[in-house]
Amino acid sequence: MSDAHTINLKPGPLFPCSEKHTFVMEVEQGKTYLLRIVNAELNDELFFAIAGHNLTVVEVDAVYTKPFTSQTILIAPGQTTNVLFRANQVPSRYFMAARSFMDAPLSVDNKTATAILQYKGIPNCCQSFPNFQHSMTQLLY
Repeated sequence: MSDAHTINLKPGPLFPCSEKHTFVMEVEQGKTYLLRIVNAELNDELFFAIAGHNLTVVEVDAVYTKPFTSQTILIAPGQTTNVLFRANQVPSRYFMAARSFMDAPLSVDNKTATAILQYKGIPNCCQSFPNFQHSMTQLLY
């Protein structure tokens, strides 16, 4: 099995060895948050998304950019991206996920890293997973 990608040094619950070690980010309804996303991978481009939430890119590699909004972002190896997201969904638990970009129909290990975005006051159950297939289709066309 290949090594896992991580979010805040934790691979998430898709890896049986880490179920107790999943990063959880608690947010408050209506607030806007800044995430600094770093792809520390040497070879893999990574998709990143938060289920049900839009990401607004405001900076790439220490250069401010004209803000644009997307459901999924692609981060190149060694790249740093700052995104804003608003906690504006029904209070629940939502998966954040990072997975490798793969454009060849090869059988490879699933190295999807996950973390949990949890609205304040919500119990620890029930997550929504980002729909990467839909997002990838949008990026390719």
